[in-house]
Amino acid sequence: AKSAGLPVTCEVTPHHLLLTDEAVRSFDQNLKVNPPLRSESDRRALVTGLVEGAIDCIGTDHAPHAPHEKEVPFEEAPFGTVGLETAFAALYGGLVVPGDISLGVLIRAISSGPCRVLGLPAPQLQVGAPARFCVADLDEDWTVTTADLKGKCRNSAFLCRRVQGRVLLTVVDGARRFARARRSVSGFSGNAEAPGV
Repeated sequence: AKSAGLPVTCEVTPHHLLLTDEAVRSFDQNLKVNPPLRSESDRRALVTGLVEGAIDCIGTDHAPHAPHEKEVPFEEAPFGTVGLETAFAALYGGLVVPGDISLGVLIRAISSGPCRVLGLPAPQLQVGAPARFCVADLDEDWTVTTADLKGKCRNSAFLCRRVQGRVLLTVVDGARRFARARRSVSGFSGNAEAPGV
């Protein structure tokens, strides 16, 4: 449809880029998503679509469910998984580190791509403008646990999985919206404007 010039957009989730229907054989309710996870060849086609630009952005399809909703037999569990808190680490470790996509493709897909789809200005640092940026430790290798998830719901498709990269700081319109308790970001005052040259 895009090649025909139709005004359509396309997004993909981290779990569809990284996981396959093989993972669902465990009947882990956190992997019950809609659309369902597909084959490895389908997963690879999604990665190719992302790299080639047919897919505009990555959306987490963040679908929180209370534990009692997911802790039922697989066929009774609701569809959906949380994904916002683990998206960067899962995608960086699962696609960028092994060389399937570049860091530039990932950044485009999670920042300027969604902005373009929604008709918003792309994020950028400009002198004197309120800052909008994230800081991440690209070397941190960790296993996702429920303790890592700060939201009320913890139904993550990436629980107990190794990921790489951890978001340390998020600044939106000059205000600190998230900071992990680490020395490298503890000195940030929360009033960020891009400094003059």
